[in-house]
Amino acid sequence: MRIAPESNHKNSINPRPLLVTVLMAHHSTEDEQTISKGLRLAIILSVATFAVEVAGGVISNSLALLSDSGHVFLDVFALALSYYAVRLAMRPATDEATFGLHRAEVLASLANGLSLIVVAALIFYFAYGRLQSPPQIQGVVMLSVAVIGLFANLFVAWRIRGFTSLNVRSAYLHVLGDAFSSVAVVGGGIAIELGQVYWIDPMLSFMIAALIAVGSLRILVESVDILLEKVPRHMAPEHLAQEIREIGGVKEVHDMHVWSICSNCHAMSAHIVLDEEAKPRSASVLRMITEHLKKEHGIEHTTIQIEEENCGHENA
Repeated sequence: MRIAPESNHKNSINPRPLLVTVLMAHHSTEDEQTISKGLRLAIILSVATFAVEVAGGVISNSLALLSDSGHVFLDVFALALSYYAVRLAMRPATDEATFGLHRAEVLASLANGLSLIVVAALIFYFAYGRLQSPPQIQGVVMLSVAVIGLFANLFVAWRIRGFTSLNVRSAYLHVLGDAFSSVAVVGGGIAIELGQVYWIDPMLSFMIAALIAVGSLRILVESVDILLEKVPRHMAPEHLAQEIREIGGVKEVHDMHVWSICSNCHAMSAHIVLDEEAKPRSASVLRMITEHLKKEHGIEHTTIQIEEENCGHENA
């Protein structure tokens, strides 16, 4: 942690506004090498699953299985984007990108969400056509391939579970949603084989498309919120300001801004006014503020400007 020098006088503070910026290196709580390794294995397994489900869907004439293979293809796309974004995020900050390339994960998540909306719409369209005239389907082939896809998806989901990165979570939702749809296809294969109820295939396709659409909308909202630099959902500026005021020596907090650089990297800037007794130990007060924000709220990048007066701003 590096703090800009204080005033040269031990018992006084520069009468002009003092800008003190605390620069903290971004240390993710997650090992990016571990994420990268898990994503590589997930991509390989998903490609294999996609090939098996396409072949099985064509042989069995099952739209539900082909829809599931389309979802798996999007899994591959999502995992590949996630892998690329993680590799970009591992690059150090530069003079041109002072926060590094962490926003790459948000752009990847946005692309994933938009692509899923398109896939869901296509599945709805083809399922509606099949519902009007359900074709004959080979239930045994459909069931066998769906079981293979289910176990593959569950293993991939297990490999990339638990990460807080929005980008990796979006890929995880892809895979988990596909696992749920595989369960439905397994049930559909059993029903078709036992009862020849071919209409269940397009109905399952509708369900898969709805599952895809809901998950993609959630990811799109989170991605757009970050790009619009909204306050992270788990934080409240008024609560942050109150916590800062409770640190000894802080008289006022105003002009506060809180935003996310990516899903697990947050930043804050604010102006504060210290009471007379705290001015000689301004560096200590700033250190307590930044350490509290990092420990309690995960705010990695903090910029605090000390002012003599409110400067016309309302309290946060």
